[in-house]
Amino acid sequence: MSSAGNFVERPIRPSEMIAKYPASTKVVFKPKDVENTKENPFKAMKRSIKIRRANLNDAVSISLLGRVTYTQSHGSYIENKKDLIDFYNDTYSVSKIRTELKDAKNLYWIVFSDELPVGFAKILLNINPPNSQELNSCKLENIYILEDFIGHKIGTKLQEALLEAATQLHYKSIWLAVYYKNTKGIKFYQKHGFKEAGDIDFVVGEISYRNLILLKKI
Repeated sequence: MSSAGNFVERPIRPSEMIAKYPASTKVVFKPKDVENTKENPFKAMKRSIKIRRANLNDAVSISLLGRVTYTQSHGSYIENKKDLIDFYNDTYSVSKIRTELKDAKNLYWIVFSDELPVGFAKILLNINPPNSQELNSCKLENIYILEDFIGHKIGTKLQEALLEAATQLHYKSIWLAVYYKNTKGIKFYQKHGFKEAGDIDFVVGEISYRNLILLKKI
């Protein structure tokens, strides 16, 4: 049928011609695998990333980020969900964060993507790893990024800021504790030079969770 809607007669191929010249089975067009080629919209967008030291005005943002990012990264590991809520109320209350921001031995950083707070980091000064001969060390307490913003190398940039500060303060090493089932986190830190140096229990409620101690010389 033509585009004008009129029928146009087409010649019919004789059966002997079909047998002699069969239709080709060669694939000319391959449809795209849409799922595999679809871009992550967050990765496709160019974002303005800003990292700075946190101050008292950031307490509410850090408190909320702490709850959300911990749920995303560790929530599935905690067996008793009431313990998880109690942990949040104690560790990530706004008043607790404000108190820590006032304490000189706690250093916080906060990261923004196009002015939106999307992550934070914290180190504790003058804390040596347990059961270790390592002296003059500090502890990397947190690097937490909202799930939708992982993949923009924000964690790497935050870590660089922490390491620069620790180096300027003349620490010889930095260490952290990471849940042994958190393979993604372990691989991230090992990629950046951290090595296993023991283990420690992390208690939430009445349940202990085995954490690996990872340490990096600086």
